[in-house]
Amino acid sequence: MFGNTGEAPSIIRVGHEGNVSEPLLPFHAGRIERLFKDRFQAEMRERLKIASKSLGIPEALSVELTFIESAIRPVAKRIDQLEQSDHPDVKGRVQGLRQTLNAQLATLTLGLADFEEIPAARIADEAGRLVAARLDHESRPSPESISRFRVAGELGRDFIASGSTGKRSFDTFLAGTRQIVVGTCVGLGRNALGLTTTPFDLVIVDEAARCTASELSVPMQAGTWIVLVGDQAQLEPTHDAQVVKNVASELKIAKSEIVRSDFERVFESGYGDAAGRRLKTQYRMLPPIGRLVSESFYAGKLKHGRNQAIIESAHLPVDLARPLLWIDTDGFGQEAQQKRQNPGHSLINPVEAEVIVALLRRWSEHGPFMKWLEGLPQGGHPIGIICAYAAQRDLIRRKLHRAGLPVALVQAVKIDTIDSYQGKENAIVLLSLVRNNHDGREYEGAATIAPGFMARPNRINVAMSRARDRLVIIGAFSRWHKNEPMGAVVDAFGEEVAGGEAQVIDAHELLGPSGMVRDNGNKGRRIN
Repeated sequence: MFGNTGEAPSIIRVGHEGNVSEPLLPFHAGRIERLFKDRFQAEMRERLKIASKSLGIPEALSVELTFIESAIRPVAKRIDQLEQSDHPDVKGRVQGLRQTLNAQLATLTLGLADFEEIPAARIADEAGRLVAARLDHESRPSPESISRFRVAGELGRDFIASGSTGKRSFDTFLAGTRQIVVGTCVGLGRNALGLTTTPFDLVIVDEAARCTASELSVPMQAGTWIVLVGDQAQLEPTHDAQVVKNVASELKIAKSEIVRSDFERVFESGYGDAAGRRLKTQYRMLPPIGRLVSESFYAGKLKHGRNQAIIESAHLPVDLARPLLWIDTDGFGQEAQQKRQNPGHSLINPVEAEVIVALLRRWSEHGPFMKWLEGLPQGGHPIGIICAYAAQRDLIRRKLHRAGLPVALVQAVKIDTIDSYQGKENAIVLLSLVRNNHDGREYEGAATIAPGFMARPNRINVAMSRARDRLVIIGAFSRWHKNEPMGAVVDAFGEEVAGGEAQVIDAHELLGPSGMVRDNGNKGRRIN
């Protein structure tokens, strides 16, 4: 849209600075405001010099008056404020500021005795009167000119001190003067910004499939044209579980329909067929990972636009020789099943956690892999560990903390839950499924795994599609029901195994029998 203008468009990012990504920080409203203030502060003397010249104030006097306005008046004003407060340490703080003030007055060669009986609020005015009185009557500017000079100084200090307050917002000014305004749906709806009444030519909502109806309504009311961008096959809007349960019970509506996004409803409507467009080429995943995702969640319709790996094969451990790896824990039987540490808490799977630690330990012994990690810029996370449950995330963090792995490897790892991972990616992803039980529906006479919320394809899709070069799945392989989402994943994974792009290995290759961890041939230790 701005390509023909010959210059980059002006951008402002509003919202909490802590939530802003690094590339956008230079455009954040808070950063820009501080830059304005710093620049204004640096130019204050020059601005007052221009003001004094227009008011007919001699240059030598202008220098002294500028010092009074920029240095003496702020200190005197603070002393006056403290003397009127009931702060417990007011006496000590006033004494310290008085010493500073006396040193400043001394630089103007003004006698300190002249100010002993003068209230702090009047010290700056009296200092200005005394320095002006040094001039002969013909050279001395009028009291009105000096008063107007003080007003100019007050305006400058006011701008520096209070660009944004509870009653006025610098964000509002910036948002009204930039071509592109960036923020979250809720953040852009703040009354102080006034953006919901601003007629933008175009409003683009990213991750629209994750927005609730109320979130979507905020930016959509401000645009002439609206573009919604999202993926209804990934995470839905976040709703309180109890609210969903109550609505489903009272209105007799399926929970899946309640959590379904308005983006999905519109996209799959007749209007969506006419106005919607599908992006069919993904560039994140190497083709084998992309095919697994495509076959499992997109009816095989995705194309794959990247074939060049990020990590050279010579740097990879043998476990990562192929893009896809499934470490099957079925052989551990009951020991590999999910557990609850306390009633009502989320699930953990200690065997899967131990497999992940053992796998990372094995990778730490591969010299080329560690050399590659150590050569990466600091702050990145080439390895991601995604957990289906928060308790499993916490368990793995504790185990990694105690594992004694190389610092470079630990710093390269990011651990989080599926819900926190949408929009993120890593070169290598390890996925801990956690769910493993015998409580599911029977299939061909055998009990399958009850999937819990892993029955929701959106969640599994997010988990599987975060990997760029390598995806390692840890958990049960053979007991997922064929007619459920994880069954589709197993079938698609089998196709990749047949094509030589994936492998399934038994967890016993990493852990010894009965939950004993192999440790370089030494005596094992029991999982706990």
